[in-house]
Amino acid sequence: MLATGFAIAVFFIYYVLISFSAFTPASFDWQIVLSVWLVTILSFIIVSKIGQIDSSFFFAAILSSIVFRLLLFGGVNFALIYFDRDNAINNVVLFFVVYFIFTILENLLLFKEIKVIDQVSKESK
Repeated sequence: MLATGFAIAVFFIYYVLISFSAFTPASFDWQIVLSVWLVTILSFIIVSKIGQIDSSFFFAAILSSIVFRLLLFGGVNFALIYFDRDNAINNVVLFFVVYFIFTILENLLLFKEIKVIDQVSKESK
């Protein structure tokens, strides 16, 4: 639920900056934020389940999810550049800003969760 609120906050800040003419809007703005949000939520769920099953694979799962998302979104950015060459810079910059924000949020939540899991496993021993 925190990620949903975060996505709404990102949209709000983005549209406030556009309304003050801080920069020109990206042509695929809501599609970029929605796709990064959905993939981040799915990645968070998968990695947190792996962390709950075996915490020794937690860091490998985080790194694997980051690499997978970068490869996936590299293809998405290629498509954005291919279909809208005039607005390519705005789309790619928006994508990487949103990707960076959501990756930080995901990792903070995952590290918090694995810390709790490690404490529970230490207490049970």
